[in-house]
Amino acid sequence: WVRASDGIIDAMLTASLAEPGFAPLQHALMAIPALREIYRQSNEELVDVMPSEPRLLAVAMSALGHTESAEKASVLLERIAEATDSPEDRARVYESILLGPGAAALSEKRAELFEAWLASVSDDSNRALEVASRAAREVPEYAPFWDRAEELARELKLPALVAEAYRVVLSDARRLSEEDILSVGERGVSFQEEWFDDPEAATLMLRLVIDAVPTAAWAFERLKLIYNAGERWDELFTLYDHVIAAQPDDE
Repeated sequence: WVRASDGIIDAMLTASLAEPGFAPLQHALMAIPALREIYRQSNEELVDVMPSEPRLLAVAMSALGHTESAEKASVLLERIAEATDSPEDRARVYESILLGPGAAALSEKRAELFEAWLASVSDDSNRALEVASRAAREVPEYAPFWDRAEELARELKLPALVAEAYRVVLSDARRLSEEDILSVGERGVSFQEEWFDDPEAATLMLRLVIDAVPTAAWAFERLKLIYNAGERWDELFTLYDHVIAAQPDDE
């Protein structure tokens, strides 16, 4: 079996690169006549036998880049990660899944996969902060990622990554539900004011919330106070115009 393994993996890799649809592992094994009997006797897929084989990862990563095969490939990659003893290697597999070319096809599983990635780096607080901040940016509606990112930022006294994650998410806030925009917005403003003496950065976050949800009363009131206190009349009038224009037509 060990002597045959290189041929199996090479054949699988060749098939996956030539066939964007990505034949499942069983099909790839059974397509090699000389190995059919070995496969029948072992009744195991290759990932169960040698999950750390680099070319096996290459097969799955190649398939992950194709929409039609991304789901199968992600399942294979998860199995590779779960079977990997080294936390560092496991983290690299999850990173490959989530930041690779097929990541967009995995939207329904992204929170679960980010949680697994975060768990695999839990012994390295600096790396965990990076992963938690990335997770919060990519799945902003999932509050536990913000909780973990803020917790690590306070522990390490390194708030910049989390503040940047809030800014990035709020800059594209319309992709979220109104409820999530308000939640992330309040958290972002609070975090910004907790760590940074930069009123304009907090003001920008408030404007991003109002731009996305003109009915956000708390953001409107905060901006009114800021503009009044600074005698920023043009911005105040623009704020009123924006909020009024967003009101439903009584007719």
